[in-house]
Amino acid sequence: MSRLTKTISVNNKNITVQELSVRDIKEIWKDLTTPPEVDDSGIIAPLFTNQEFLMTNWKRCVQGMDLTEIDDLTPSELQEIYDAFKEVNQIFFDLALKVEGENPFIKGLRLAVQTDILNWIHRSAPSLQQVIEESGITDTASSLQP
Repeated sequence: MSRLTKTISVNNKNITVQELSVRDIKEIWKDLTTPPEVDDSGIIAPLFTNQEFLMTNWKRCVQGMDLTEIDDLTPSELQEIYDAFKEVNQIFFDLALKVEGENPFIKGLRLAVQTDILNWIHRSAPSLQQVIEESGITDTASSLQP
């Protein structure tokens, strides 16, 4: 049996997203559960600012676009890649939710990862606020999907 894949077109590029292997999942799990690096000032670096972690894991499941190219994508284009990843890795997500429900550490880890991702997107999309202002959306908190 081969890995599930989905090919999508984003920003005039064909991108193939593939299902994670058990080996990939183990490596990601190891990366996520290894204590974070502390820099010289004693500050723990957020997980999603660690370029080595991001590059390694991006290459495991996304072909056709380099991680450095995502800064030029719109949030909706990035969402398309995420949706394709979620589709071909549904078993992984289902299992992760079951494990999370039984383990408060994993729930806390998920929240930390979400916070890192949101902070990373916020830093990489400074013009997003201008787009929101120009669109006339004033109630972003209640407009967000759960």
